[in-house]
Amino acid sequence: SHATEILRSLEKISKIQKIKIIALTAFCDSDNISYIISKGTDSVVVKPLSYKKLKEIMESLDNWR
Repeated sequence: SHATEILRSLEKISKIQKIKIIALTAFCDSDNISYIISKGTDSVVVKPLSYKKLKEIMESLDNWR
């Protein structure tokens, strides 16, 4: 979450386009996921990571490519 906060601060300072951030976690309770999202990530993937799930999340984010 610290890295996400740094990236979001840099976006504001340099006025660059928003960087898409997908967090990966092993803890899937709703409080943990809410906390991660509140820190500025665009989405969360819970381990185990599958290609299918990652692809779905990437495609759901606007302007991913």
